[in-house]
This record gives sequence, C-alpha cells and structure tokens, in this order.
Amino acid sequence: MAASLEDAEASCRAAELRSCGLTVLKMPEASLDRATSIFEHIRGDALAAEVDIQDFEPLGGCPLPSWYRRWILPRLPVEQLNFQIGNQTDSDNEDSDDEAQNLRYANAAQLVTLQEMVGDLASVVEPVLRKHFGPSERVVVVNAQFIFGGKLAESDMHRDFCTDCAVSLLTPLYDYSPEEASLYYWPFNQNPEMYASKDGVTRSRRRYAYRQGEAILFSGNLYHQTVPFGEPEGGWGERRCRALFCMVLVAAGQLEASPDRHAIMKKLKGPAGGSLRDPITEEWIAASSNSSSDQEGDE
Repeated sequence: MAASLEDAEASCRAAELRSCGLTVLKMPEASLDRATSIFEHIRGDALAAEVDIQDFEPLGGCPLPSWYRRWILPRLPVEQLNFQIGNQTDSDNEDSDDEAQNLRYANAAQLVTLQEMVGDLASVVEPVLRKHFGPSERVVVVNAQFIFGGKLAESDMHRDFCTDCAVSLLTPLYDYSPEEASLYYWPFNQNPEMYASKDGVTRSRRRYAYRQGEAILFSGNLYHQTVPFGEPEGGWGERRCRALFCMVLVAAGQLEASPDRHAIMKKLKGPAGGSLRDPITEEWIAASSNSSSDQEGDE
C-alpha cells in the first residue's frame, strides 16, 4: 500500500531533521493565533524592565490592574496564566542601560500555562517526530516560551542542549522582513568536522528568514545563531517588537538512557528559567526545585 501524502511528508521532514539538523513545517493558523493572543495579552508587562514571575488573568477575562495581579491574584485559587519573565542575553557593556539590547523570554511557569500555550500543536509535529525518534518513543513537551526584543546588536553561535534527544520549534508571531528576523545555522551534513570536534572547522553556514505561518523544527545539537537586528526605521508599529514562539520537546526514553542526562537536564532548565516539565516523570519542575533527573547521582 502506498504511503499517504502526510506520511511521505513526515518521512521527508524527519530525514531532513536527521541529516541537516533543521527542517521547516507549516504552522497551523489556529495555533499561531492562539500563541499571538496570549503574547499580546501579556506583552505590556513582558516588555517592561522588571524581571520576575508574573501572573495574568486568563484570555478573555476582565483586565486587572498590575498591583492586583502581582499581590492578590497569585494567592487566589482561580484560573490564571503564570510566566517567568527575564533576559535571555546579558549585556557586559556597563555604559549601556538599553534594555532593548537584550532578548527577553516569557516562559510558562506552571503546567496549566504550558498547556494553554501549546494547545494541540504537539500533535502537528508528532508525525515527524515519530519518524525521527521512532514509533515507540515517548516524546514530551517540556517547555514553551516567547522570545522577544526590540533590537540585538551582537549574538553568539551556540547549541541549545548539545543532544539529539531534544528538539525545538520556533515560529514568528508576526510578519517580519529577513533583516528583522533571521537565523544562522550550520547543517550537520555540510559541517562534519565541526560536529566531530569542538575545534572542527566550519565549512558552510546557512541563513533562514523567519516567515509568518511557518515554523522551524531543529535539533538540540545544531549550532545556530540569532542574526543581529535593529529596530526598523519606522519603528515596530503595532507589533511592538520582534517576537517568536518556542516549544521544546524531548524523547524521554533516549534522555533516560543517556549517560549525559544530568547535564542535558541542566541545559534544558537554562533557557526555561528553571521551570519545565520533567521529561521522564512528566511532573512539573518549579524554578527553585530539582527534578528526579537532576537528583539521581548528581553532585
């Protein structure tokens, strides 16, 4: 029996993810609208200078004053959205007090917020990851966040998690030009020396321009770099900033079997501000707590 178009497409995307380290997927309109609505709901406070865990009324709820959300809402047993908001990059320039030089994150700080952000998006990538990790592998969404900022003068090449058992999905919330939102990346199959050794030579760098309605799915072992960007000449307008939605998924069985699982867990916690779902137990890890993966034999 011939494979369905969906099955053939999933196989193609999984093969590209394995060989290149990155593949491109169509972002469902409903999922994009959901993520954008949540970001716009919290955007005003998220863009402010304060770095903190913040609570927000649910989408569609009556807007609450900031003092009420900060001091009263967290103590009430009512539905709410919880985010840990902070700087993703830190400037070493003591002469600069421009917060817009930093990319910031608004990370789900509670499981219900993670579920609200993700919705059914995990099911969209499931066919690809089933081909990529294997049909019997349990793949867990561990984190979701918004990454945003007004400008970024410098950035570094890096790998998020230094493992193939984790993947990230990134998609822009708004329409941006290539100068406003792009990513450098170094494909696996074009840079074998680079991935074989820390001192390996880089041979080929690609540039991906984010497109609204499109998402990239890439390996936690892929070298990549945010292309520096500035504020457009006419300002960001109604968009207010450059904003991406990010979701991280982990192959739980592969993580549990890895001799580097404790180091991988620490790397997973870093971009998440310490709050995420434990891939192995699927229990929620608060920013101040340790997971079972961290505790077992970890110094």
